[in-house]
Amino acid sequence: MIEPLVSVVIPVKNGASLIGETIGSVLSQSYKNLEVIVVNDHSDDHTFALVSEMSKHDGRLKLIDNQTEKRGA
Repeated sequence: MIEPLVSVVIPVKNGASLIGETIGSVLSQSYKNLEVIVVNDHSDDHTFALVSEMSKHDGRLKLIDNQTEKRGA
């Protein structure tokens, strides 16, 4: 039996100091049929670059980059 896909959505803005640990914690869960969707809300630190690099190494990680100001993730 195939386990259902679980989607974890993480909204973030200027979270470079914690986003790696957050994503790592989710991806290290024993349940493996999951996807992590990070919605970057117009960060002006290096959050986008960090998540983008991480997504190259794990296909379960998706990045959505919201470039619209003052609208929220």
